[in-house]
Amino acid sequence: MASTTIADYQVLRDGGFVIDANYGGSPNTRTFNFDVPPDFLFASGSRKPMICFKVRPDQDSSFKIRMNHREIASFKLDQSHTRGYWETFNASQAFPEGAGFSDPTPVEFYISSGKIVVSDVVLWYQIKRNG
Repeated sequence: MASTTIADYQVLRDGGFVIDANYGGSPNTRTFNFDVPPDFLFASGSRKPMICFKVRPDQDSSFKIRMNHREIASFKLDQSHTRGYWETFNASQAFPEGAGFSDPTPVEFYISSGKIVVSDVVLWYQIKRNG
């Protein structure tokens, strides 16, 4: 039987949160859980996973996103307005061949400088389907 893939997604956060490198009452990390589906496609190329979110830098800021304790994206943003981001990454970055992972898998925003407001975090990915 032939197989195909289809896009699926999980909303990791609906709403906003602040991460602040200055520890001024806000944490410098925020972690969410990704429930890895049994038919998740661990692929690269045109079927890479994609993380999407809105961000408003309240200061010049540098931050990273980690999935399964591995960096999948990094950003340096000047203080400015809210903008949408979508970042594709190879599934093998977060899930190297032979590496274990917990289910749910942690997805962490970590800020090293500045202060940002992040909202509406969505993870898009491919799942395998027979048919």
